[in-house]
Amino acid sequence: MWHRTLWSHELSHGWSGSMTFPRELSIVENKLIQKPYKTFYDNLNTIFKDNDIRLTEENVYQNKSLDNFNYLKLQLKTDSAEKIYVKLFGNKVYIKYDVNRNLLTLTRKSDKYHIIGEEAEELNSRTMKVFPKNDVLLIECIIDTSCIELFVNHSDTMTATYYDNNRLNQIDIHVTSGSSLLKGIEISELKL
Repeated sequence: MWHRTLWSHELSHGWSGSMTFPRELSIVENKLIQKPYKTFYDNLNTIFKDNDIRLTEENVYQNKSLDNFNYLKLQLKTDSAEKIYVKLFGNKVYIKYDVNRNLLTLTRKSDKYHIIGEEAEELNSRTMKVFPKNDVLLIECIIDTSCIELFVNHSDTMTATYYDNNRLNQIDIHVTSGSSLLKGIEISELKL
């Protein structure tokens, strides 16, 4: 299908695709806005919550003692950081925010299951321009068996597929040059 590697088939997931969570769609100033459907939040069980953590090159935030989590909410004050990295699942998937260029990148380059198609190069990353609101970048990650969906500042959305039946439930957040304030972090699981 689509002349691409379908790891969901190889790993016996029984389905293929992304954008698996229901969402609310609206148009604001000629722009499509996607948000998690309002009842999504009612079905979350918070596992961990913290706030006001100063990130520097030396002070890296790590959380390795997580059960399966499906939702990650980050509130990042960019401050003087050059780049902010959020590494998930032992760096199999990561999010990078280039503060000076206002570019948010979602990549799966380190995932061992490469998705290959007829493209000249592998398409492992997505990048979009995102501007903090009131100096804060709000990133909500919704994680399913084979996709990760980012909802940024209640206005921008990015989705990528990744495949791993044995994901390492670990989060690492660090900055390069300068510092950033992790104003809030919330890690939750879906109630099933």
